[in-house]
Order: sequence, then structure tokens, then C-alpha cells
Amino acid sequence: TARPPQLFSAVVTISVLRCAPHTKLFPLMKALVHHGGAGTTYAGLYAGKPTFVVPHFFDQPYWGRRVYELGCGPQPVRLRKLTPSILAAALKELSADTSYQLAATELSDKLHLEDGTGLAADIVEETIENYPGNYYDADELMGAAS
Repeated sequence: TARPPQLFSAVVTISVLRCAPHTKLFPLMKALVHHGGAGTTYAGLYAGKPTFVVPHFFDQPYWGRRVYELGCGPQPVRLRKLTPSILAAALKELSADTSYQLAATELSDKLHLEDGTGLAADIVEETIENYPGNYYDADELMGAAS
């Protein structure tokens, strides 16, 4: 397909992959364009990549707004409103506005310090131990089951 030469100053290479893990792919990218799912958004920001979100449905508009509010990318554009010129402008903005990269890198640094799994386990354990309606002794229940 033909592309207007004014949109890109460098050679554009596009690869189509059937499947690729975000953790391997995203660190190789300069910036990301995606649907704004919670996992994809997290993986992109964890990799420190500026992001343009094109939400389709459910929680994706929320994550697109959060990326924008955090300064990690331009305003999201719904898929039904996306045009080639809007996409081209977003790609130019992602590569030209260094504040997006700075914000994404700063957020990535914070995300790398998080221990989400450990925190979740602590919360579950604390809830089980301290829930006011907890009339069951786990050891007693386990003994009763055997």
C-alpha cells in the first residue's frame, strides 16, 4: 500500500505475528498502539512504553483515559472513530513528544517496585484471619475433612 511520504521520515517495517508474549515484545518497541485491555495496558506501561489506546468496549476506555491522565500517551480514540490520519497523527505525537516517554519510564520504575502478588496474598490472608464472621478454624476444618 502507498503511504504519504510526509507521515514518516524513516523506513517503516511492519511484522505480523500470530502470537507474541507482551513481556518479550513490548521492550523492543519505541511506542505502542493497542486496544487498552487492562493486561496489555499494564504490560506496556511496565515496559515503560508511551501508549496510544484505541478502545473497543468494556473497561478499555477507562484504561485509555488513565494512560492519558498519567501523561503516558495522547488522548484515546474509539475504534469506530479512528481514521488513518488520526492514527498517523497519534504515531507522530508519540515519537515527537518526549514527555510521554519520560512519564512512561517514571511509571515503569514505580511498577517494577510493586509486589502485587505478594500484596494480594497478604490481603487475602489478613481477611481470612480477621474477618468478624470467621467462626471456622481452618485446621479444624482440614482435620474434619480427612
